[in-house]
This record gives sequence, C-alpha cells and structure tokens, in this order.
Amino acid sequence: MNTKRIILAACCLLLTTLAARADDVFRMKKAAGAHVETLKVERRFGKSEAFSPFLSKGAITALSITGSFEKTGDEYLVRVLLKDADGKEHLVMESYEEICDKEQFAFAGYCEETALLEGIRPDSIKVYVRDAVLRIESIDIQTVAPGRMLKGGAFKAAKAEARRAQVEAVAKKINEYNVSHGKIWIAGVTDIALADYSVRRAMTGCPDGCQSGGIEYYVDGFFEVGKAKPETRKKTLRSSSSSVVSEFDWRTRHGRNWITPVRSQGGSSCCVAFAGVSCLEALLNLYYNQPLNWDLSEWELACNGGVAPGQSPYDAGVSPVKAAIYLKNTGIGIEDYNVFPKDTNIYLTLQAPDTLVRISQYAMIDKNEDSIKKALIKYGPLGSGYLHHAFNDSAYNSTLHSDGHAMAIIAYNRINGNESNIYLSAEGGLQMIQNLRNYVGCTYWTFKNSYKSSPYVKVIFNDYTLMAGPFVLFTPIRVKDPYGNDIYSDDDIICEDRDGDGYYFWGIGQKPANCPDWVPDVKDGDDSNINYGTMDENGFLQSLSPNGYTINTSVTYSSNNVVSSRIGIVNNGILTITGTTTMNAQSVIRVCEGGTLIVDGGTLQNANLKLIPGSHLIIRNNGSINMSSDTPFNAPLGVIVDIESGSVN
Repeated sequence: MNTKRIILAACCLLLTTLAARADDVFRMKKAAGAHVETLKVERRFGKSEAFSPFLSKGAITALSITGSFEKTGDEYLVRVLLKDADGKEHLVMESYEEICDKEQFAFAGYCEETALLEGIRPDSIKVYVRDAVLRIESIDIQTVAPGRMLKGGAFKAAKAEARRAQVEAVAKKINEYNVSHGKIWIAGVTDIALADYSVRRAMTGCPDGCQSGGIEYYVDGFFEVGKAKPETRKKTLRSSSSSVVSEFDWRTRHGRNWITPVRSQGGSSCCVAFAGVSCLEALLNLYYNQPLNWDLSEWELACNGGVAPGQSPYDAGVSPVKAAIYLKNTGIGIEDYNVFPKDTNIYLTLQAPDTLVRISQYAMIDKNEDSIKKALIKYGPLGSGYLHHAFNDSAYNSTLHSDGHAMAIIAYNRINGNESNIYLSAEGGLQMIQNLRNYVGCTYWTFKNSYKSSPYVKVIFNDYTLMAGPFVLFTPIRVKDPYGNDIYSDDDIICEDRDGDGYYFWGIGQKPANCPDWVPDVKDGDDSNINYGTMDENGFLQSLSPNGYTINTSVTYSSNNVVSSRIGIVNNGILTITGTTTMNAQSVIRVCEGGTLIVDGGTLQNANLKLIPGSHLIIRNNGSINMSSDTPFNAPLGVIVDIESGSVN
C-alpha cells in the first residue's frame, strides 16, 4: 500500500469537501450573454504584494478567484482586493479566524463585492496575507456587451441584494465560530457590513493589512479586543482586584440620561470627531447640571482636526490631539451652522456659528482599568475606542498599522452571568449563555458609537494597549458668542437636591458660587436616591440612615400612622396630612425648594422638620404641628408659612 498516495488523496478530499461547502452567494453573478475568461495565475503568496494579470483593461462586470490558503497562525488574514483604473478597491475575498477556522481552505470561483461590477476597468490585484499562505490558481473575469450591462438603479438593487446575502452568510459563520469557541457576542447584518469595502475600511479604521475580528458585524453581546484563552482569563480574574466600584453608567446616574442621541458618521473616517463631540455634548449637560442636549457640529471639529491641506476630513480622518486642541482654543458651534455631509465628494465651506462651546483643557489617561474608571466617574464620558492589532507590513511602504475606531466611553460594568436575555433570540444563543460562565467577573466598557446599526458597543479588553486614548476633556465648559460674551456662565449651573437627602448636586465641576450657603461643600453622589449621600473617589456611595423615600408628586396621609423614615419633599412634591402622623426619634421630614407640606385638619406629632428656603408650609382646618421636645420650629428666611387656621406647638 502506498502511504504517500493515501495521504495525498485524503488532503485532496479535504480540500474538495471544503470547496463544496462554499456558499453560492460567493460566486459570480453570470449575466445573459456574458463571456467569462479564465486567466491562469499559478502563484503562491506568503507575504502581501500586488500584481497585474490583466492583458486587457476593458470593462468587466464580475471577477472571481480559484485557489486555496493554509493558515500558519490564529491571527491569520487573507484579503484579496481588485483595484480598478479609477483607484477604487473592491473586495474579492476576505478571511480570518472568525470567518474560517479551518487549517486549510480551497475555493473555486470565489468572489464577494466583485460578484457584480458596474463595468469597471481592472488595474491590479492586491493581496494581503498574514500568518497564512495563499495560492491563486486562476482568475475568472466576466464581460458583457454594453447594451446588456446592468446600470443605475437596476445595478444598485441587484448589488444590494447580493451583498446582503453575503453578509448574512458571513454573520452566520461568525456566530458559529463564537458559539464553538466560547465567545459571547452576536454577529448580524449591519449598515457597516453592507457598505462597500472602501467605505467599511474608513468607518472601522481597519487598514488593508489588518483583520477586524468581525466588529463590523457586531449587533449585541460582549466583543473582545485582544486574545485571551479561557484558562488565562480565569487566572487573571482570580488574581485581579479593583479598588473602584464595579459599575457606573452616565445614562442612569442621578436618575438621568446625560448622554445625547447617537449620530451617524456615515461612510466617513470622522469617528474621532464624533467621539469628541459625544463627550462634549454630555459634558455640557453635566457641567450645567441640566439636560441641554445640544447637537454640536462634528463637521466643524473634523475640518479643524489636523487634516492636511487639500484633503477632506471625510476621507482622511481626524487627529485626536489636534481636535482636542481646537476644542480648547476655539470651540465648536451647533450642527445647524455646519451640517455633517452625507457624501465624500461634498466639500462644504464652514459657516461662522453664533455660539462656541469650549473646554478648558484635555489630557490622556493611563491605560489601566482603575485609572480609566476613576476618570469616567470624576470627569464624565471619555474619548476612546479600540485599536487593531499592529504589525509591520513590509510589502506596502513598511507601514506600521495601528489604526482603529474612536468612540466615547460612557459606562462600565462586570459580567455577572445574568445577561442571558440578550442571547435568547440569537442563533446559538443557548450555548452563548453557557459560554457566559467563563466571563463572570470580567469588566466590560460601554461605548457610545457613531453607527446607527450598532449605537452602543460593549467591549472587553484582554489587552489594554489596544484601547485607543483614552482622553478626558476638562471643565469648566465655556459657552460664548463670537465676541467672547457669555451665553452660559457659572451662574447658570443648577444646584439642587432632587432626592431630598440634604446633599446637593451641581454637576461635575467645582461647587459654583451661586449655591446657597446652607448647601454642603461635598456634592451628592446619587441625587436620585435619598438613601445615599456623598461619593468617594472610587465611586462608593455613603449610605444614609434610617432609610428614606422621596415625595415628588402629591401624596396624602389620611389615616393615623407612625413615620420611622427620612422623608424628602422635593420640587413639585406635596405631602398632605389629614390624620395623625407620629414621627419617631430618628425620622425627619425635609421640605426642599419647591416642595410643600400641608397639615389639613390633621396632626403632625413629635415633629422633626427641616424647612429649606423656597419651601412652603400650610396649616389649615385647625391642623396642628407638635414639635419634638429637642427640635424647635425653625422657618428660615425664604420659607413660606401659611397658617390659615391651626397651630405650631
């Protein structure tokens, strides 16, 4: 028996089997009356390079390749691009671990974007390989008589249909990989994945020689940046400890959402501008402690973010440092003056806005978990994102690729194993729920994105060197007209006690001078919960006792009862007592600015009242307040006391 012949036959069978599994959606769309020509290539690629096999530069309507690849490492990448005579690049083939984890893969007539082309003139083929060996045996090109060529709307519709089918197939492969390899993120059809390769490259910041890990297909779950084996992750979790609170979210802090709506960067490279503006819009809300929710101009920031002369920021991208410098030295206006363009070919002349929003300073933060958490808690949302794996690609200008995608960090949390609801409708979701067990205790970061199809992304960083930035924008936030006059000043900062615990919140800056003198110097750590007071630098809240509750609507105590809690009557809150309410020694009723206490024919016994200027006390129908023996009645200046009929004893 010939052993070599058996091994060779087995290898051929494996390659044939893999080729047979190739989806039909990755095959050339043959048109009626089309002519297909096969170009012999017979080339092996162990490194990235470009070549031109085209003898004729005539228009073609499709292109596919036949060959195989063998991976030599888990970080492998195989990407084949068709460059046309106008310089545009079209994706012929793309594979990395999440798409195909086979050791070797054979393909015949394979094509992605080049399955349907609108009569482009081919120039060259660009091959990018990393930790892999690619063999291209042949290239098929299709030509169609001009009169039969799909054009305009018909071409766009056919192309969109074909591309959606391909994206669905790739998302399915990624989900299968995630399930079998213990991952916990869900892939699906997204606007980014559906976009042309050149647009997708700009949106994700992923250079030709880098693989994205499938981030453009992300729809939910926890995406990982950097590799980590399950046993390594468990060891890290056992040995790790954090001095900072385990979760924090600016979408819910103080009972409010301080984050402005997600806006789309379109097909541009301007993610840095969108991340910076996302941070600034939230800081504007937080500094003045009110939901201003201004829509500031990303385009204005992009155009002033370090773009080289003659380049459009739509395509060239933005420098984070230069964008921050512009926000510090000049500031930006609202979107109405400089609307973000929807097309790369549109070059707009910037208009001078009537309002400029400016930061006071900016800084980079150390890339360690606790430093980033503390900065998020203290300073508000952070400019950040992720970087793609950097490597030296000697075939193309010896460039060190380390591009990525910028977003704004708005929250963090730890996986606790109870997140199963996000997987219930996903393919392979039940197995992903099982996979969650290996991630319990992992910190993940929630990013506000600039893609409408995936507005928020939850990311686990196994390698913090691959986190972009992060950078912080410092308050005070100045809002002025072009002549330097204040539109908003520190006098506009709202200082308030929304939960009635006696601690006030005035935003994320220093205590403003307009706070009344009875306001404590330390701000409220959670102004939506009367049971928590101040917060330390690690995000832990001071528990207050006894437990209390906040009244912010109209409430009536009509029956006899005993109060043993702290009660905070806040703005628009009304407590009416018509029966007998007896307070125990630890209880207190705090009537805040805009709050009202009414004793209407009833009795408040053993009372401990804290009346704050701006509050209202009404006694009528012979109601009575009998103060505690050690708590005298005190109505400071600014308290309105109406005793229509009744008494305070």
